[in-house]
Amino acid sequence: MSAIPYASGCWSLMYAMVSTRPDSAYVVGIVRIIMSQPGRNHWAAVKSILRYLKGTKENAFVMTKGT
Repeated sequence: MSAIPYASGCWSLMYAMVSTRPDSAYVVGIVRIIMSQPGRNHWAAVKSILRYLKGTKENAFVMTKGT
């Protein structure tokens, strides 16, 4: 597991969650908790979340100036 960038993937998910994707907050919180002792199934979960975000990138929140 040392060659797998689990922590980097988690930080990428956290950045996406904070900036545009609050819908992923629950699952990002779950994978972040396991950051100290990740396993192969946890890495599969991170990849799955990244695939979900890629597939739904048109659903991001956009903040605009008030009317």
